[in-house]
Amino acid sequence: MDAWSPLRHRVFRTLWLGGLISNVGTFMQVAAAAWVMTSLTSEPSMVALLQTAVALPTFALALFAGALADVLDRRRLLMTTQALGALVASALGVATLTGVVTPTRLLAFTAAIGVVAALSQPAWISITPEVVPRPELAPASALGSLSINLSQAIGPALGGLIIVAADPGWVFLLNAASFVAVIVAVRSWRPAERGGGLPPEHLFGAMRTGLRYVRNSPSLLVLYARLALFAFCSSCLPALLPLVARGRLGLGAAAFGLLFGALGLGAVLMAAALPRLRARLGPDAVAAVGALGYVVAFVAIALATHPAVVLLALVVAGAGLISVLTTITATVQAVLPNWVRGRGLSVFWLVMQGSMAGGAFTWGAVAGAWSVQTALLAAAGVTLLIALAAAPMRLAGRAEVDIRPDTYPTPLEPMLTFDRSSGPVLITVEWRVKPEDVPRLAAVMRDIERERRRNGAMTWRLYEDVDDPGRVVEAYTCATWAEHEHQHQRVTADDRKAEGQAVALLTEPRPVVTHLMAVRNLRESEQS
Repeated sequence: MDAWSPLRHRVFRTLWLGGLISNVGTFMQVAAAAWVMTSLTSEPSMVALLQTAVALPTFALALFAGALADVLDRRRLLMTTQALGALVASALGVATLTGVVTPTRLLAFTAAIGVVAALSQPAWISITPEVVPRPELAPASALGSLSINLSQAIGPALGGLIIVAADPGWVFLLNAASFVAVIVAVRSWRPAERGGGLPPEHLFGAMRTGLRYVRNSPSLLVLYARLALFAFCSSCLPALLPLVARGRLGLGAAAFGLLFGALGLGAVLMAAALPRLRARLGPDAVAAVGALGYVVAFVAIALATHPAVVLLALVVAGAGLISVLTTITATVQAVLPNWVRGRGLSVFWLVMQGSMAGGAFTWGAVAGAWSVQTALLAAAGVTLLIALAAAPMRLAGRAEVDIRPDTYPTPLEPMLTFDRSSGPVLITVEWRVKPEDVPRLAAVMRDIERERRRNGAMTWRLYEDVDDPGRVVEAYTCATWAEHEHQHQRVTADDRKAEGQAVALLTEPRPVVTHLMAVRNLRESEQS
């Protein structure tokens, strides 16, 4: 297995190429929008708000989009959102060509395209683990990042050339056409069946379940924290680069496109070396080196007066960017089961885009109050401090979990008749152990509690019988009977390890499980 092995799978290759074309269009749009904004106003906060307009919709819609990706057909969802994106980008192109675009309208169109990206991103990223074998997940994730960064190298430069030769409006129209590439690529993919014959989750209930899953997954919380810290600092560069290029360096559109593309070039150069570096140094060292690369880039860009120095610094920043983001993204994908992958990745994007939106606003405000140079130097100092503070939140070993489904036996058919939407349901599990083993069982049950809550439990408590030493009762609730059935199908092989440790302490062959339905629901069912 090498860095390019996932491309040998036809479906992944088709999706990757479609994504590459779409990403080129996206970065053409980003560069052209920044150039148009600096043509309309020189206010740093307005220029920086372009980044916020892209990121804020993802922050606002992330959980909703993740639930859509897990509840609806991901293929249809992607095709619909890409069609909407093509319409919005076309409208922006026409508005620009006809000269009616203003700073406010540009922000509005940019935010609308951000909404399309927010609704499609969790579904798009969720595809990768379905179309490549698990051992190839890390290089597939790296290739996904490579696609983005290749696009970042090509898109801005191409956009700059089009602006010089014609008009920024044509860049926006080409971006509209690039959405079609994703539609064509997604048509080649046939997603696996999901749900195991159970009714789909309700949308808002699915959002709550996704949040519970993340809240009770320590590895995910660590990964998201690392991501938030890095994204907040790294947002300074794309937010303020247009002001550096046009203000201090006095560059034109074509040269600005080349500067923006240097970020992607650095990522492309780093992508081929990442598998070997990760194998030799480990994920923590790779992420640390990437963060330090950003520190060097910030300082160089803040102090440089020659475009060549800024260009070289941006190459270093691009290499650092892919080092950090690829490492975190691959780990997140590796620990998320398919049933909650869209929601887990939506939180990933919520954290990243929210941090970038806040960061872009913050660094824009610093640049407006003092100077662009001050903002870049401040970002360098904060990035260095955060890299040191994040070191204890290690990444190594977090991807080594077995998320293959390992379902419970099918629940017994209840003797009472009720609708699957009835609830809440109280489930009790009686564990009988030697009295002296109760503390050991309680320690193991901490992991089981996280498992129950991740997979759908609303509440969870552990009780010890004061009149019968060694009798411990686990009690948890699910919102409905259907949710409990879903819970049975969400158990992974890794979850079973903790249960196996608890079973090993039992003095009886297996724990005794009971299911109790809220009485009001039973009475309502009988009356109907």
